[in-house]
Amino acid sequence: MNEFTMPLTLAQMAVPFACTGALVLSTFMLAYLGFRTGDRLYLSTAVMSLFGLLFVGSEMALLGYGSWLRNAGMGMQFHRTEQVAGAFFIMGFPFFIHYLLRLGPRWRRVNRLLVWVCLGISVFFALIAFAKPDLYISVTSHRPDWLSNQSNHGRGQEGMLYALRDLALGIVIIYGLICVAVNMVKNRRFGELATPLAGILLAVYGALVDTLHVHTGVLYDPTPDISYSRFTLGITLFILFSLHGVVKRFIAIGREAEEARRKADMEAGKNLKQNNFIKEVLSQNAQSLAESTKELSGSMAGFTDNTREQASATEEVSASIEEITAGIDTVAAGAGNQNRSLSDLSTAIEDLTETIKAVEKAVGDTLSMMNLIADSARAGKGSLTAMEESMETIRRSSGEMTSIVQIINDISDRVNLLSLNVAIEAARAGEHGRGFAVVADEISKLADQTTASIKSIDLLIGAGEKEILNGSGKVSEAVGNVEKIIDGIDSIRESIAGISDLMIKQAGVNRVVTAGARDVMTISDSIVLAMSEQKNAMEEIAGSIAMINETSQRNSLRINEITDFAGGLVERVSDLNARITDFGEEES
Repeated sequence: MNEFTMPLTLAQMAVPFACTGALVLSTFMLAYLGFRTGDRLYLSTAVMSLFGLLFVGSEMALLGYGSWLRNAGMGMQFHRTEQVAGAFFIMGFPFFIHYLLRLGPRWRRVNRLLVWVCLGISVFFALIAFAKPDLYISVTSHRPDWLSNQSNHGRGQEGMLYALRDLALGIVIIYGLICVAVNMVKNRRFGELATPLAGILLAVYGALVDTLHVHTGVLYDPTPDISYSRFTLGITLFILFSLHGVVKRFIAIGREAEEARRKADMEAGKNLKQNNFIKEVLSQNAQSLAESTKELSGSMAGFTDNTREQASATEEVSASIEEITAGIDTVAAGAGNQNRSLSDLSTAIEDLTETIKAVEKAVGDTLSMMNLIADSARAGKGSLTAMEESMETIRRSSGEMTSIVQIINDISDRVNLLSLNVAIEAARAGEHGRGFAVVADEISKLADQTTASIKSIDLLIGAGEKEILNGSGKVSEAVGNVEKIIDGIDSIRESIAGISDLMIKQAGVNRVVTAGARDVMTISDSIVLAMSEQKNAMEEIAGSIAMINETSQRNSLRINEITDFAGGLVERVSDLNARITDFGEEES
């Protein structure tokens, strides 16, 4: 068996054993207080005490199995468990102060987030410790002095993540100290937080001394010759000081409860006096209250009858309003029909006005045409008169031509006689007068032809004269007819002018009638609109009356309920009076 240059001392064994016992008691006590009161501060302190118990218990098992019994393998397993529990303990500071301190809403949200972050970091180190132990606490490699220092015989070699864990723990410790100090000063909670703060400082001191001893090999402590885990003692003192604080708070709550009970007893005495006074008042006024309740029941019954009468009258008013509404509908329908008839009449009058304007224009055109015809007739009359005069002149000329034809006829007879004489003389002359005889014969023939032509001309002139006389009579007759036509045209023109004046007057009357019809249509529209508004108003009135009727019916029902309640109240008052009497007799 190896001999250690630094054997295990009694102090090294006694401190973990004593701290383990204290933490077991504190854990059970805090858990009991937490489950009994439901206060989360007790539960969070119990969780911290449990992690501290795991750390200190693992330290005790490490020294027992790994150092005292020299089972290095088992000791390194407990060493790993100890360091994992220590990480959860330190990382649990934000969880502990979340319920210990009075944090503002924003600070509480930040601290809640930090609680989950620290929990994640602790779980991460725990997983590394069991998955890759050489990175955290080795379970195969020993510390360099494991054969010389008996207290380190069962401890494994720390890995590179061990220092990173110590850095994270340092940051969390600083955050916890700042939070407690600031909250204590800000909220004036010196008496309540001084003890937990002292425990935190002792735990921090122990962790700092042990961490420096691991990394430097130097024990920065007033008692460097006594070898034991300062962090174990610091954790235990922190839990005990915190337990002292929460128990002190529990005691304060108990005192407050006792004070509250005392005040409740005082209030109970006051209430007893008040009850006696109320009993006397009720005894004195119960009978009058019963009588008043009976009177109230009678009044309510009368009010119920009035409400029923009001409901009946309301129904009659509703029926009348419905009849009025029906009449308004009829009037509105008649006004609408009248409005449509007036609209049709206005349209017909406007069409008639347009027709009158067209007729007026046609009459004007006809009058102008008649004037032109009259002027043409007058011109024709003048032409016929001139023709009559011309025919008279022709007739006179025909008479003169007849005289001339007679003269020519006489000359022809003379020439014929002269040619006969020449023929006779030519015959007498014989052969020498043969030429003259031929000429005389030709002249005689020419004279005969001339006589025949003259007779024809005379006949023609006579016929022409007769035609001229006949035409002159016709022309005279035509002139008379034209004069009659002119007189008729003048009469027609005067009649058309009168018709035109009447049409103008009719157009003016139509305009007046159209304007009046439009005014009547406007008034009719106003009547229809007013009828519609009146109908809506009557419907609203009918609705309001229906609501009043419904309200009256509900009031009637409620009054019946109140009446029934008043009857029951009379019975209860009588019963209360009897009970008060019995209570007074029992008290006496």
